[in-house]
Amino acid sequence: INDVGSSFGSYSIGMRFSLGQVSGYRRLIQFQDADIGQYVFNGAFRFYDNGNNPSGGSITANTTVDFVLTRTTTGTVNGYVNGSSTPVLSFLDGTDARTNANRTLQFFRDNTGGSDFSTSGNVSLLRVWDGPLTAAEIPMAMTIVPEPTTAVLVTVGAAAVVLRMSRRRTRGR
Repeated sequence: INDVGSSFGSYSIGMRFSLGQVSGYRRLIQFQDADIGQYVFNGAFRFYDNGNNPSGGSITANTTVDFVLTRTTTGTVNGYVNGSSTPVLSFLDGTDARTNANRTLQFFRDNTGGSDFSTSGNVSLLRVWDGPLTAAEIPMAMTIVPEPTTAVLVTVGAAAVVLRMSRRRTRGR
């Protein structure tokens, strides 16, 4: 994340996860040792900032979801769910939730002494970009390009060996 002065600057954070509990507040991202941050609140995505608290979209317990949060240096924050290029929450972060002396960035845990976390769930992908993704980039942001399997590599290698050997036999005649 771009560390500008005492804040993180612009960024995008992508998460593929599920939570066992979605009632009440369940912290997703902590930007400082305070309550300010990204949560799930009663099944919706909510950015808690001691004031505006925009929310939108939905999440069901024990169901995997992709969530991407973007922020520009001018404070425009957008939250996207499951690859949709239409944000489920959008606001101007006037209080600059990123600014803090500790410059902390933590996931799925609450600040000291808090209980705003899910006691179960999983995370299968976490991505951080040093800049805000555009709405056009969101649909592919959490896509995983599969690596070739061993069987494919062995088959291609065997075909290359057979081809090479057949060319040697043809030249030898």
